[in-house]
Amino acid sequence: MVRFTPPRQPAIASRVPLEAIVIVVIVLLTSVVVLLTGRLGHVARLQRERTRSRALMTGVPAPATDPALLSYREMSAWSCTLHDPRGIAIGPGAAIYVAGDRVVVRLARDQAPTTVAVLASSPTCLAVLPDGALAVGCGDHLEIWRARQLVARGARQHSRSYLTALAVHGETLWAADAGARVIWRYTRAGRCLGMLARQDAVRRMLVVPSPHLDIVAGADGSLWVANPGEHRLEQYAADGRLLRQWSKGLLGNDGFAGCCNPADIAMLPDGNLVTSEKGLPRVKEYRTDGSLVGFVAGPEAFPGSTAAHDIAVDASGQVYILDAAAQTVRVFRRKAQAHHE
Repeated sequence: MVRFTPPRQPAIASRVPLEAIVIVVIVLLTSVVVLLTGRLGHVARLQRERTRSRALMTGVPAPATDPALLSYREMSAWSCTLHDPRGIAIGPGAAIYVAGDRVVVRLARDQAPTTVAVLASSPTCLAVLPDGALAVGCGDHLEIWRARQLVARGARQHSRSYLTALAVHGETLWAADAGARVIWRYTRAGRCLGMLARQDAVRRMLVVPSPHLDIVAGADGSLWVANPGEHRLEQYAADGRLLRQWSKGLLGNDGFAGCCNPADIAMLPDGNLVTSEKGLPRVKEYRTDGSLVGFVAGPEAFPGSTAAHDIAVDASGQVYILDAAAQTVRVFRRKAQAHHE
């Protein structure tokens, strides 16, 4: 009797899948190594820049700013008489408002500041609405004041809420929440409509190591956001689409020094942006593409200070710097404008 033995399959057939798996694993591991190497190199470079930046801020006094870069001149200073001024805003007729010490005051030349709101808690940010009403961030909630009366008090929107900036465009009032790392949309009456659209994407992008998250609304209805931990400025459409962004290194005249800058931003009538940094305090003007125009004030203008300075701009392009240490509002104007007056 002849016994039939089926032919054996070639050994290579069983080895092909294993070899394919090995190849895939090798490719994946190589990709991971390349990515990690690049990331670690980036982190190392960033750490070196931060170390050098800290040395500039904590070592010898910063050198005086190159006069060729100073494109503004200080014109005047207004005393606000507050012990702890927190925020500044410009209202109709270039009226100056300052929040701090649980009040909001309006400044006038050669007159004592006028109290226009008495708050139950410390203010953290301030905006003036087109009709002259005041929007005041009070830590975890928003308040609307009109004719010295509290007319609306918003509820806390998040367990970690800490409002640090307000911006107005049309009927929309935006509020930057450094605690929750989100941007809230309110009506001018103080009713919260929710978060900036696509907020999950925005929130993942925001790096806020300290309570500084500033915003400013453009004339076109877009919203500029200072992303301090990334040393970046981002422009969003009202529906949450990211329109553009640009960032700076830590060193150089056009850089943002320290761990998390810029701390504060404002917008000039021509659309250029004004930034204020902490650590190495300086105020600068940038075009919307990120190119540096010049300095409003260098670190020598704030001797002994490392604090952030809130800023505001009026319709004529004057820049107002809230110098909390001196308890004053300092007014700067472009040199070309100042020369003709």
